[in-house]
Amino acid sequence: MGCVFSKEDKELDQIEVVKNTKSTKEKKVYSFDLKKAGLKKEDYMFQNKIGETLTRNPGQINGQQFIIDTCKNCRILLKDYTPAVNMYLCEDCEVYIGPCSGSVYIRNSKNCRVVVATAQLRVYNCYNFDLLVFSTSDPSIEQCSELRFGCFDFAYAELKEQFKQARLNVWNSVWSEVYDFTPSLSSYEYLPIDKRAKDLMSVEEAEIGVVPRTLGKSKDSYSHKGMLIFLPKSHLLIDKAYEELYKGLVEKKIEGGLCYTRSFEATETQVKLLLGLSETGDKKEWVSAMVGQQVIIWIVGGSKETVKSLVESTLSLYKNEKRTVYATTNKDEVEGIIQLLTIDWKEKGCLLYTSPSPRDRTRSRMPSSACKKKKKKKKKQKKQK
Repeated sequence: MGCVFSKEDKELDQIEVVKNTKSTKEKKVYSFDLKKAGLKKEDYMFQNKIGETLTRNPGQINGQQFIIDTCKNCRILLKDYTPAVNMYLCEDCEVYIGPCSGSVYIRNSKNCRVVVATAQLRVYNCYNFDLLVFSTSDPSIEQCSELRFGCFDFAYAELKEQFKQARLNVWNSVWSEVYDFTPSLSSYEYLPIDKRAKDLMSVEEAEIGVVPRTLGKSKDSYSHKGMLIFLPKSHLLIDKAYEELYKGLVEKKIEGGLCYTRSFEATETQVKLLLGLSETGDKKEWVSAMVGQQVIIWIVGGSKETVKSLVESTLSLYKNEKRTVYATTNKDEVEGIIQLLTIDWKEKGCLLYTSPSPRDRTRSRMPSSACKKKKKKKKKQKKQK
């Protein structure tokens, strides 16, 4: 998988431009088309920079791929949406990468602080990184050491719209589901749950951002968990519900919070598994209300009292609405649902990679171009024999 304007590839790769239409196809623009459009490749890359603040504001990237190459002691802000970002040979940098509909690939870098939102995050041969991540597929690492992961945290006026442009659902981050291709060579851990973007880099931010701050695997040890399922009628108030939940946790200094969130169009099979297989009484009506609907699921965790308080305070916002939010605090039921959400029903919308194949689980992955060269070499050797 080549990089746009990569030094390693003499031929410029295609640049994908995301069309703002309902069409699922993406128009491909080649390097010679950039000149016709009046675009300059240097506007879509930061290269060989030392000690600078480098910024691309909303509208300046506008769905083009971007390169960050050989930067040192820099503060880099990409406050726009992209289809792909490549970052390599960087050192001692603070980097913000706005919503990316494809892959963010970071390699051969060290001592960086990164805040990134993407469909796929790949980190290769990196050392001493703090990362606040939004990713709709498992972040993958290979031959890395001293990586620390936390939940995405950033805010500015255009960010919510950029998530939509990049086709990223803010409720579907699996930032803590890190997959390590080389566990014998790599190491990673989770950042403290209160770690914010302002702790990693020089930014001013809103207290509550666009992406819900979840605890993920970093707090799987909570003794009790509860579940809330929001039906479409409740979605207008869900941002307020999250704001109230977050403020309550901060103000009361409660040990607990939102562990996982997911959003998807629920099938009948999924609904029955979420609610239990019984279709008697009230549950039968809930099944009918949920099937085929876009649901948003919260898993909350903490002590028994905390979970009960979080669930009840959220339900109180919908007390005048019938069948808009389903809730349960049954520990065994919720643990089973976490298994479904984090493994069985994981979103599979990433362009380049979603989960490790059987081959990937046992071998280091090789770029397709390298595989082709290897095959050609073998054929040549056979002919010579």
